[in-house]
Amino acid sequence: MRKFEYRHPRLRGSFIVEFIFAGRTLRGTCINISDAGIRATLDGEVPAGSTGLLTMRHPHRSLTIQAVATHLQADEVGLSFIFHSKTQRELTRQFLASATGRT
Repeated sequence: MRKFEYRHPRLRGSFIVEFIFAGRTLRGTCINISDAGIRATLDGEVPAGSTGLLTMRHPHRSLTIQAVATHLQADEVGLSFIFHSKTQRELTRQFLASATGRT
């Protein structure tokens, strides 16, 4: 039997992202976003486990946060946010609300 793991609700997103890791910068588009991370298409491959800086650019604001590539599926990558403080978590929550219209 598989262990149940809570999955944060995902909301549709459509904004520009950049992921910088191992001296490379990949650009792409966010497909969906949650409090825990995003799914995006990027213009290059990201090996699972790669850690780097993720910048999300929405017309009203942008956010840069550390993230790790957790899974790959076809041309999509899942990036989980790495929070180092409660402030980072709150700024991410505010970005999510702004980018998706969620309050």
